[in-house]
Amino acid sequence: MKPVSLDSQWYDYQSMVETYQLGELRREFAPNVRVYMILLALLPIVMLFVFSHSYDPENKSFFALWLPIYALIVLSCLTGLMILYRGRKRRIFVYEHGLLAVRTNNIEVIRWDEIVIVWHRFTRNKNSVTHDYTPQRRDGRQFKLGYFFSTNQALGGIIEQETTHLLLPEALASYQQGQSLFYGPFTLDQSGLSYKGKSLLWSEVANFQVARGHVVIKKYNKLFAWADVVYGEVPNLRVFERLCKMILHRPDERYT
Repeated sequence: MKPVSLDSQWYDYQSMVETYQLGELRREFAPNVRVYMILLALLPIVMLFVFSHSYDPENKSFFALWLPIYALIVLSCLTGLMILYRGRKRRIFVYEHGLLAVRTNNIEVIRWDEIVIVWHRFTRNKNSVTHDYTPQRRDGRQFKLGYFFSTNQALGGIIEQETTHLLLPEALASYQQGQSLFYGPFTLDQSGLSYKGKSLLWSEVANFQVARGHVVIKKYNKLFAWADVVYGEVPNLRVFERLCKMILHRPDERYT
């Protein structure tokens, strides 16, 4: 569905829910902008305190040097506060059959059965890790969750679970019919896996692991991984994981 202007008659959430048959509301996600707004409001005060304590009356170039920097900080904080304030009413509503996103200027709906790919990207920083989720429609258009929502693991987990519930049976049926399935750099069929010109029979798979941002596949009697691919290169990561583990008859604790 294309985004609908908030000024239109479709601004009534319930009308959209009924029109697109989303079913009952399961969960609501709201951005936690209050903390960020407080930090941005305090930053100019803190910097003013720092500048005042470092002021040297004998340094004639002090103001010429620091005033532009302070003005830039204040301007940046004001811009950030405006952006956060405008986005404070953004919401993602999770329904039985899809999502409804309330954005700054529009609202948009996507049903679970419209989603053909979920991209799951993993970023490791010095002190933290970030998971980023993006649903994609059949025509290639992406359903943008927005910064405050795309990195929400609870929301991302729901999206992956609901889409896997729909896409896994289709993938399993294709596999059982002898078709090849493509998941980014991997090709999967009844004989095994292919990756970068290499082939691996299912009976040769010693270990299959999806964790800490990587898909790692090891071959029996080999020290190094047969394949090591980051999450973001594998479309429908959880479908791929579930299907491979079903073929290998290995437990999947994430979904039951």
